[in-house]
Amino acid sequence: MARLRFAHRVSEIDLVVFDKDGTLIDFDFTWSRRCYAAVDALITERPERADVREVLLRSIGLDPLTLKALPESPVVVGSVAETAIVAATVLYQSGESWTEATLAAERHVRRILSVVPTPDEIRAFGTVEPLFRKLHTAGVAIAVLTNDDRASTLGTLGDLGLLPMISAVGCADDGHGAKPEPHGLVHLAKTQAVPLDRVVMVGDAIGDLVTARRAGAALGVAVLSGVASRERLAPHADVILDDIGQIEVLDV
Repeated sequence: MARLRFAHRVSEIDLVVFDKDGTLIDFDFTWSRRCYAAVDALITERPERADVREVLLRSIGLDPLTLKALPESPVVVGSVAETAIVAATVLYQSGESWTEATLAAERHVRRILSVVPTPDEIRAFGTVEPLFRKLHTAGVAIAVLTNDDRASTLGTLGDLGLLPMISAVGCADDGHGAKPEPHGLVHLAKTQAVPLDRVVMVGDAIGDLVTARRAGAALGVAVLSGVASRERLAPHADVILDDIGQIEVLDV
């Protein structure tokens, strides 16, 4: 048991559950380049449909001009499988059969986004490791809940050296449903035998905060290190921080 400060809120917390992309690591650094590569592969395979490149980029969640992730877009808040379905829908609407479209999305979008990131594709925020050590030392359990797949998630957390401090990981392909459904968060709390009123969910997207509220967590804490703005997050957040470095451990 420890007292943690989240801006103006001080709570006794036993489990802190973090989102991964945009909360622990730089989202655009890893995923925007991959999304562009996936769309490029789709268009290279069907040059006669080059006119849908921008539609594909925007539909899965990249600004076609800046190639930066769009807030609350499929690639930001959805699972890899959901992002592939969005790409398939664009191809279907451009004239391909649904079978052709889904197979192409599997070949390129799902395949490219599912590959475990290499260390040079990962940029962790500098506050992650120090905060995890403080929480771990204080006896606070740490978990990660992400809409990414398990293989990719474990590979990333392993490369960052964080796994020894993490008690549990929940992923979109675990069978508990993706955020904003609450089941993944509820399951993590159960695995740690922690009541939900002593659990905090920290994330950079609306889905993280809705998950916290639906699950009955003590707090839904928003961070501005992702692509969503304060204005978007404010209606759903109990607390808003610039990044996880502003979480304070009062009892160590």
